[in-house]
Amino acid sequence: MKRYKIELVTMNDIRRFVDTVSAIPGDIRLTDGQGFCVNAKSILGAVAAVEWSSLYCWSETDIGEHIADFCVEEETADAE
Repeated sequence: MKRYKIELVTMNDIRRFVDTVSAIPGDIRLTDGQGFCVNAKSILGAVAAVEWSSLYCWSETDIGEHIADFCVEEETADAE
């Protein structure tokens, strides 16, 4: 499992992010790193998640190249 710290600032960012991850098979989530978690393929989930103080994208597979435009930092070790 991989976890990437991401940043979604505008509604356009959110739409592009959701469109991008929706095209990738598998479970992809947005998490605050403290227990809150939503489906990253959900526009409503992504809108709610931008209010968190920290925002991470969690995936079963390495999706870094797909979400590079949104990444602030990549965690190299397996997460959660």
